[in-house]
Amino acid sequence: MTCALICADPYHPLSQALALRLGLQPRRADDPLNPSDSRVVILQTASVSPLRCDPGPRPLLEVAPWHLTLPEFRPDAARLRHAFLLSELSHHDDALTLERLLLWPYGKRSIAWLDDQELLNVIDAWIDDPWSGERCLEGPEAFDAGQMAAAISSALQNAISSAAGFAALKFETCDRDGDQLLDVEELRVTLLHAGVSASEVNWVLNELGKLDGIDAVQFSQGLGHALEEALAEQQASVQVVQLECPAAVSELLLQGWREEAAIALHQASPPTTTPDAPSGVIRCKGSTALATWLRSRVIDWIPVEILPALGVLSRRAGRTEGHPALLFTYRLSNGQVALIERTIDFRHVALRWRDGPDGGEEITWSQGDLVRSLTLMEQRIVAVRLRGHWAEFNRVEGLFIKGEPLPHWMVVLFRRSGRFQLEQEQPRGPADPICRCAHVSCGRLAELISQEPGPSLTSLARQTKATTVCGGCIPTIESWLAVGGPMPPGVDASTSPLNPPLGPSLQAPSIQPVVASSPRLLPIHDRPAEARAFLQQCYGEQHLHEVLSPRLSEVEDHLQRDGDYHHSYDELAYGARLAWRNSTRCLGRHLWEDLDVRDRRDLESEEQMFAAIVEHIQAATNGGQLLSTITVFKPDGRRIWNPQFCRYAGYRQPDGSVLGDPMQLELTEALLAMGWNPGVWTRFDLLPIVIQLPGRQPRYFELPPDLILEVSISHPRYSWFSDLDLRWYALPAVSNLAFDCGGIQYTAAPFNGFYMGTEIGASNLADIDRYNQLPLIAAKLGLDTSSERTLWRDQCVVELNVAVLHSFEQAGVRMADHHTLTRSFMDFAASEHQCGRRVQVEPRYVVPPISASLTPTYHADFDGSQILKPNFFLQPDPWLDCGGNATDGIEPEPSPVCPFHRGG
Repeated sequence: MTCALICADPYHPLSQALALRLGLQPRRADDPLNPSDSRVVILQTASVSPLRCDPGPRPLLEVAPWHLTLPEFRPDAARLRHAFLLSELSHHDDALTLERLLLWPYGKRSIAWLDDQELLNVIDAWIDDPWSGERCLEGPEAFDAGQMAAAISSALQNAISSAAGFAALKFETCDRDGDQLLDVEELRVTLLHAGVSASEVNWVLNELGKLDGIDAVQFSQGLGHALEEALAEQQASVQVVQLECPAAVSELLLQGWREEAAIALHQASPPTTTPDAPSGVIRCKGSTALATWLRSRVIDWIPVEILPALGVLSRRAGRTEGHPALLFTYRLSNGQVALIERTIDFRHVALRWRDGPDGGEEITWSQGDLVRSLTLMEQRIVAVRLRGHWAEFNRVEGLFIKGEPLPHWMVVLFRRSGRFQLEQEQPRGPADPICRCAHVSCGRLAELISQEPGPSLTSLARQTKATTVCGGCIPTIESWLAVGGPMPPGVDASTSPLNPPLGPSLQAPSIQPVVASSPRLLPIHDRPAEARAFLQQCYGEQHLHEVLSPRLSEVEDHLQRDGDYHHSYDELAYGARLAWRNSTRCLGRHLWEDLDVRDRRDLESEEQMFAAIVEHIQAATNGGQLLSTITVFKPDGRRIWNPQFCRYAGYRQPDGSVLGDPMQLELTEALLAMGWNPGVWTRFDLLPIVIQLPGRQPRYFELPPDLILEVSISHPRYSWFSDLDLRWYALPAVSNLAFDCGGIQYTAAPFNGFYMGTEIGASNLADIDRYNQLPLIAAKLGLDTSSERTLWRDQCVVELNVAVLHSFEQAGVRMADHHTLTRSFMDFAASEHQCGRRVQVEPRYVVPPISASLTPTYHADFDGSQILKPNFFLQPDPWLDCGGNATDGIEPEPSPVCPFHRGG
């Protein structure tokens, strides 16, 4: 028995709570029901118009607030009306938390508030044992505004009267699974929600990684005095603000009510808990007392956060620069106290130490209305003043709190550009977090932008809480609002007309890139020389010569001391784009500056890597409008076995033939030996992803259903083409090449571009040692195959390529034809020549396998004598190395490889 949950507003807190309770995904009215759905629950809310839905003869329960006007419902169905839910008090969180004000838009009525859990219990019981008719559920006792304020005041006083009691309540709130232990994920959520910077969160989690988790004692260990001071500043007394119409209606609108529902509430008569029940309606009362509910909920209205191992953070309302502001006091575990002021809109921010030293060097960068000022002592940030948003604020705050000295090159870069980093990694995939503090994904934000014409930052913040914690996501979300979605790859969200990019890439005559001796990955012989050459190119081409010298000095110090160094994100991103630009076998290099770079060097486990691979696929697929993307993992020799994220299995048959893709025969057999069981074998079974960490056995992970976008192949003129039952995946993401950059080798750095049609139509589906479909197509076309002189293969391969291009276009999937792409490549070569760079090309890889002489690359005279670094290099197949370490082997004969347009 399964139940379908249909929600008028799938993102309403009650919808989410019920979905979690039932383990279901909220659906919309137009989503089809499954044959196995034996029950249907329709959840109506005041935030949107009531649904009209007919689920057929299945048992039906409609749940709605008592004040909502609903259409007639099926006589044999059930309808559950409910009173105001206690969770609706959360709409007053900010006023209650920061100003101790209870905004009351419900008139002078007394309300018998209902605990949400009791409503969920009744729904749960109906699913197990359906009933029909109408029932009304209300709370056990009614409260007017004054009584509610008094009850909240009493609960607040009890919660702040004891530091130990407060810590216990806070721990209970964070312990989501109730096992008396905060695991890594629970602690991550707690810290990010409090606005702790990602770097500090990672530090705490790394420390926690040595333990199974932390218990209630460890949660506040060493923070007792700081917690007592913070709680002593809190007030408990709550004042009522009685809102009359139209102010009350406006408040309800801010809470997400529809205008009709808000007005109807204030016109309702009599002004009591619920209207008189019509004949036949069964009235029920809940049993949870308000005081009981408040004991667990009131902790959220006390603006004090316990940050394990870090300190105690409290906040209050105030003013700064003449504007309403939040004033934070951060009591660190070492006894220091940081004071942070920021206006509500994050446009004015100041950080300083309460007992900080006087003096220091003040560095101010300004452009238009933007002002960023840092005070440094011994290269450490001791004070910050900002006017205008800064995407790096979270990082700046972390550097200020931790007191880490800034590298000299970073100070120079700030003087020049007002930034510590030229480019911010941009969230794009539906699962990518755009606001980590409020747990808002790109998919959620994109949906809201598409639903609301001309949405504002305020309306998005009200619906999602995004931008309301640390404010670091404001520039990115503002850029989304400006363009109606994610910024294009390679464009920094903080870039504006006042803060433009630094200019075109030019090859300075003094820059001498490293030349590789082989297309295979070979050990680094002179890391300092390769690092120096790369940094000179990276900063030289971006006109940052004043940053180069201090950065070189720092890298040389690291290399002398540790034998290694770490790329900044800017260096990693520019290096990856250079590697694409330098790829001698790629036709799509004209798009090198658009590469989206995802830095995942912090990930450790196979599970974390696989989750990042799934996110890469989602972001790069982009609904068919493929985005060129690379994900870079830790450079410690870890490998992804698969040649590409998407590959079809090849199964050896008893007669020696292969079902599926013969190119994947070895990997398929290795996976079967590892225990993979695909069930019934077919020609197009997607292989799992195999990940191997250094010194460990490989592990495989099944790709989630519906993750991979596949295109069925049809022909615009021949209807029988669909009978061939051909298909191919949309995303060509190469995952077995090494990214070699500045003396550091990233052996797991998967990347994708988009397909050129001939890669599928003239290679994957046509080659005799692949899917070999040309003889079948010839038979369907009725061609004479008795002699090669009839050119039947040529006719068939053209029609197959017509079918591939047609099918991808019909499916809305980005794909290039070989004529357009070769012309774009020639434009790229000319542009590179203007920049003083000679394009290195292996001619046989830039001439298409069909119509070669009709394309401009066939007639061009290219030089392919050099392989420049950074670049992508071949690695041996890991399953061929019984020792599991595949980074030092040599592949005897390089196979054709184009990093961003690779056959397969």
